[in-house]
Amino acid sequence: MGKASRTKQDSDRRARIAAQREAQRRAEQRKRIYLAGGSILVVAIVVVALVRGERMPLHVSASSWLALGYLCIFGSLVAFTGYAWLLRNARPVVATSYAYVNPIVAVFFGWTFASEIVTAGLRCAPLIPPAT
Repeated sequence: MGKASRTKQDSDRRARIAAQREAQRRAEQRKRIYLAGGSILVVAIVVVALVRGERMPLHVSASSWLALGYLCIFGSLVAFTGYAWLLRNARPVVATSYAYVNPIVAVFFGWTFASEIVTAGLRCAPLIPPAT
């Protein structure tokens, strides 16, 4: 193997390493941006809650913990897994239809199982397309 060949290989290796480092730097930058955005959102929610006079109760009922557990399991893990499967196995237009269907199903379940009141605003809300 000649010196020119080794120099070319070294140059290629350095270029690959530099590209990998740049990709890692950009990925870390994206993570910091997402973390900052999430932190700002949490602070904004707390400020709005305090301004509105909302307070955190000292005692949380068992039904509240069960509801939180239900949302964590079915609202996050199962729903996300199903959505990921749907993205792989269906056309995108079908996979993204959840944004139109979920609010209607949620209002129906709230009305049926939790005796929630369906106002005129809730009846008109499905007519507004979800922001994507």
